[in-house]
Amino acid sequence: MAKETFTDAIAMLKNDHRKVEDLFEQFEKARTAARKESLAHEICTELKIHMMLEEEIFYPAFEG
Repeated sequence: MAKETFTDAIAMLKNDHRKVEDLFEQFEKARTAARKESLAHEICTELKIHMMLEEEIFYPAFEG
Protein backbone atom coordinates (compact mmCIF):
# COMPACT_ATOMS: atom_id res chain seq x y z
CA MET A 1 0.00 0.00 0.00
CA ALA A 2 1.34 3.45 -0.93
CA LYS A 3 2.12 5.78 1.92
CA GLU A 4 -0.28 8.72 2.14
CA THR A 5 0.97 12.30 2.20
CA PHE A 6 -0.87 14.73 4.45
CA THR A 7 -0.75 18.51 4.23
CA ASP A 8 -3.79 19.14 6.41
CA ALA A 9 -3.10 19.10 10.17
CA ILE A 10 -6.52 17.59 10.93
CA ALA A 11 -5.95 14.79 8.43
CA MET A 12 -2.53 14.16 9.99
CA LEU A 13 -4.04 13.94 13.48
CA LYS A 14 -6.79 11.59 12.32
CA ASN A 15 -4.21 9.38 10.62
CA ASP A 16 -2.16 9.33 13.82
CA HIS A 17 -5.25 8.25 15.79
CA ARG A 18 -5.81 5.32 13.42
CA LYS A 19 -2.14 4.31 13.52
CA VAL A 20 -2.00 4.31 17.34
CA GLU A 21 -5.29 2.41 17.56
CA ASP A 22 -3.82 -0.23 15.24
CA LEU A 23 -0.66 -0.43 17.34
CA PHE A 24 -2.72 -0.95 20.51
CA GLU A 25 -4.64 -3.76 18.77
CA GLN A 26 -1.33 -5.37 17.79
CA PHE A 27 -0.12 -5.00 21.38
CA GLU A 28 -3.21 -6.76 22.73
CA LYS A 29 -2.67 -9.66 20.32
CA ALA A 30 1.10 -9.91 20.86
CA ARG A 31 2.26 -13.12 22.49
CA THR A 32 5.83 -12.39 23.47
CA ALA A 33 7.24 -9.87 25.91
CA ALA A 34 9.76 -8.75 23.28
CA ARG A 35 7.01 -7.95 20.78
CA LYS A 36 4.98 -6.11 23.41
CA GLU A 37 8.04 -4.10 24.39
CA SER A 38 8.72 -3.19 20.76
CA LEU A 39 5.13 -2.11 20.24
CA ALA A 40 5.11 -0.13 23.48
CA HIS A 41 8.14 1.85 22.28
CA GLU A 42 6.50 2.47 18.92
CA ILE A 43 3.25 3.57 20.59
CA CYS A 44 5.14 6.03 22.81
CA THR A 45 6.97 7.46 19.81
CA GLU A 46 3.76 7.89 17.85
CA LEU A 47 2.03 9.55 20.81
CA LYS A 48 4.94 11.99 21.18
CA ILE A 49 4.67 12.91 17.51
CA HIS A 50 0.91 13.32 17.87
CA MET A 51 1.36 15.57 20.90
CA MET A 52 3.87 17.72 19.02
CA LEU A 53 1.50 18.11 16.07
CA GLU A 54 -1.28 19.20 18.40
CA GLU A 55 0.81 21.58 20.49
CA GLU A 56 2.97 23.12 17.76
CA ILE A 57 0.57 23.25 14.80
CA PHE A 58 -3.04 22.49 15.67
CA TYR A 59 -3.62 24.41 18.93
CA PRO A 60 -1.73 27.57 17.91
CA ALA A 61 -3.86 27.77 14.76
CA PHE A 62 -6.95 28.11 16.93
CA GLU A 63 -5.49 30.74 19.25
CA GLY A 64 -5.55 33.36 16.49
